[in-house]
Amino acid sequence: SSGLNDTECNALLKTTKTSDRNYLVSAVFHPSKGDSTGLRTTLMELLRGQEDCVYSDPDSDIATRKENHSYPNYLLYDKPKEYLLSIKVYLHSVFSFQPSGLSISRKGMIDSLAMGCIPVFFDERQWSLYHWHIPEWEKVSIMIKPENHGRVLEILRGMSKKMIQEYQRNILRVMPRLFLRSGNEEGTRRTVPDAFDYAITGVLNQAMRLPA
Repeated sequence: SSGLNDTECNALLKTTKTSDRNYLVSAVFHPSKGDSTGLRTTLMELLRGQEDCVYSDPDSDIATRKENHSYPNYLLYDKPKEYLLSIKVYLHSVFSFQPSGLSISRKGMIDSLAMGCIPVFFDERQWSLYHWHIPEWEKVSIMIKPENHGRVLEILRGMSKKMIQEYQRNILRVMPRLFLRSGNEEGTRRTVPDAFDYAITGVLNQAMRLPA
């Protein structure tokens, strides 16, 4: 999330912590995307007919559909359709499927975490991304090995409530590292490091390790 001041970031943290997560699993992706088309088709078929799961094509009208949920204005104002879609799905899901596409990186990886939703990965290379902001992916996401792709729902349903809550607590701890904060309304400086600060720190630390 970007453009939020300290007060709004704190409010978002509270919102994600108390949100009703009515879906066990959500998935927001185009059906066809490079080499992952087969996996995406498999995941879509697994979700089909599951009352506690939801699949959404980014080109659908879900972002403008009327719902029973209400959202803070700062989350909705002047945001692109894809962002609204992630809010309305990830904010109410326990897990989200994040298959790779044309590359191993996808925006949904961060969107999911920013909404307090546990991302589920299917490519171990995804754990190598964004390490300056998320140093321990294994504590905030689930990795499903290729031989278990077809039984991913079985695996997620088998997780204990205590284990899920531990992942959610870890996500709350890492979320502030993902925000790009704006200045505060009263004109005071930001009091908490944001995603930009962690990126700069990562670059400087890496530069210091280079041979002279």
